[in-house]
Amino acid sequence: MSCANVVDHHLNCRKKNGQQYWKLEDTPLDGEICPENSIPWRIHALCNSSDTSLCYETSLDDDRVAVCVIPTDENKTTAIKECGIKYLKEGHLIQHDVPIQDVNYFNDKTICTKQNIGQLKNAEIVTWVPDDREDLCDKIVNQAQSTCDGKPDCDYKFERVYEKKALPMFDCVIDTKNVPSNEQNYQWWNWIRTHSYSCKEDKGWTCTDESMSEYKGGEICSMKDDCHKNAEFGVCLNKQCVQGAAIGTNCSKDEDCDLLNSVEGECSNGRCSEGKNGLHVSYYKPKDCDTDQKVHEHSLYQYCGDTENGTYTGYCDTIPGTSKKVCKAFQNVAEMQHIKAEEENYLRGIRHPQNFYAQTPPWENLEACTEYITVHGKQICASTTEKIDAYLSTVEAQDLQAASDKCNRQYDIPVITLPSF
Repeated sequence: MSCANVVDHHLNCRKKNGQQYWKLEDTPLDGEICPENSIPWRIHALCNSSDTSLCYETSLDDDRVAVCVIPTDENKTTAIKECGIKYLKEGHLIQHDVPIQDVNYFNDKTICTKQNIGQLKNAEIVTWVPDDREDLCDKIVNQAQSTCDGKPDCDYKFERVYEKKALPMFDCVIDTKNVPSNEQNYQWWNWIRTHSYSCKEDKGWTCTDESMSEYKGGEICSMKDDCHKNAEFGVCLNKQCVQGAAIGTNCSKDEDCDLLNSVEGECSNGRCSEGKNGLHVSYYKPKDCDTDQKVHEHSLYQYCGDTENGTYTGYCDTIPGTSKKVCKAFQNVAEMQHIKAEEENYLRGIRHPQNFYAQTPPWENLEACTEYITVHGKQICASTTEKIDAYLSTVEAQDLQAASDKCNRQYDIPVITLPSF
């Protein structure tokens, strides 16, 4: 493939160690054929930029963004610099960068940055992201800021252009109908639900008694509009819903009384009887495990439940029927000894036992949990669990689907997305 901006040179597709790449060379190469749209956008732009803009869709982690190489002076044609030619001759792995031909592509996009392109004269880079993806723009800005890291005499210029548009609001809420909860047959990986409410408003006291004995009613209101809420959480007491959807109906657990939909409120006698019922719902759940963060490279298990003493009160175990790993607290000394024995057998199996470690391996620093939280009569280890609110966060997005994508990217738990009132 010819390179218009470098006379008598060609972009050749080559292969080395099973990887295909593009490289600028003196003579054309016959034989190796790279896939369509496999030329990295910067390579294509350096060879083909002139007096018009060239735009490409490229990858940024798991997302797609747009990059345009735009002339900065209408009276001067862009021209490749010596460093640009040197860059082309280095060879670059194939990418799935697609030239953008349709101007309608940018209808739902927002300009993120204007950036310097050092290999071209009279040109700059303009990046674009989907309208509601400020997080993607932040990634682009972070990359631009780190361009000069460790490089002397580097003067890279960029400008953040992204202007946040006024977008609708949505709430990320725990999908309580699908949380791993089983009060009748509790397992170590189950979540435990709890709720609280204002019981002495003049003093700012909060009550968590499950019997609701101090409950005075919903939030204070003067009209029904004061009571609208995206989701109404309930309480199941003596097998009947005493709060939430369909008060008085049969239930087996609190989640049966939740209404995970926009709730039109009602105001009765100065308090919300529907909608904002004043309940603050949260869950205790095992802490998630990041399987890429083992403390010791040769350990069989990943350990969790860190304490201030540098010990571990649990290890990462798989939830049955899934591939997800969460923190399991040691139930007793026998379980700790079993895990330690498994580690020693594993080390012998990979021929890596040692008499001395520069740093004490985690399986030598295990201890039973000493701090417990009692909820619904169940004792859970404080160091291996975390408490999360049923209302997770609020996001801005162009529509419900885009908001759902944001919520799902942000949380690795059952979540639903609701339009804000």
